[in-house]
Amino acid sequence: MKFSLVFVAVLLCLSLVRTQAKCTYIEEYCGTSASGVVVHWKWVNEAEGLIEWTFNNTGSSDASVILNRGATYNGAPLVPPYVFAAAYFPAYLYDGLAQYFYGKPVPLRNYQADYDLPIGMLKVDDDFWTVFVFTLAPGQVFKMEEGGYIYEGSNIFPYCQNVDDISYEGSEVFTVEYDAATQCTEFDSTQPCPPKKFDVGSAWYSIKKGLVNSTNFWPSAGDKFYLNVCAEEMPYRKAERANIASVDRQQLLVINQQVRSAVRRAQVSSDKRVKRVL
Repeated sequence: MKFSLVFVAVLLCLSLVRTQAKCTYIEEYCGTSASGVVVHWKWVNEAEGLIEWTFNNTGSSDASVILNRGATYNGAPLVPPYVFAAAYFPAYLYDGLAQYFYGKPVPLRNYQADYDLPIGMLKVDDDFWTVFVFTLAPGQVFKMEEGGYIYEGSNIFPYCQNVDDISYEGSEVFTVEYDAATQCTEFDSTQPCPPKKFDVGSAWYSIKKGLVNSTNFWPSAGDKFYLNVCAEEMPYRKAERANIASVDRQQLLVINQQVRSAVRRAQVSSDKRVKRVL
């Protein structure tokens, strides 16, 4: 069952456009995965509720992690912790901010802080969920900005529950069913949404038992993700773009091109930022 609208209203938003804030802020520690991926956050612009996440792989090998976080207000919990991408993943597909990837994960590229951030399927017990997958090479640092840390005129603060390693298990065709009203239209009523039921080629991952459970995916509680063993082979491209079934591919490509053009121009004003709600 979904949480009330007050929680949805303060779900966290990732910004496409860099801020021009001049203040210098101190990094706050978030968490460290078993493989050595260390995550910090810092304010970029408190007045705008904008922060920056930093992922740093201090380990000796490639690592893929998920980030499980929420937010506090006046020292008390406001947004219950949930894994990145549990909210509004269908909307991200159509605005180019996130993409499912088919095949083994590869280290993130800097441009993916703004669009094409990888999402994949995570198996927890007997269920699959959609998550952002942060893959970093040894010594790699990846930064991304996130907005929305304002509630009733005051700042809210990230609360990090854990940073967890995940393991690539393979790539399959999945069927996704979701509530368009709460997972897409609520995000942006002016943009198109994927079909309420669609097939997608995606990598899937496992996680050590007990690190996360179904409550850490509460925004996606009404969604279904399951293997489609009857799906025909489709020419998915690895680590390049989304894999929504061909009926939607052309529209997705057009929107992705629009986003890429906006990024190249880098002249979008702050009041017209393309945002993703996480």
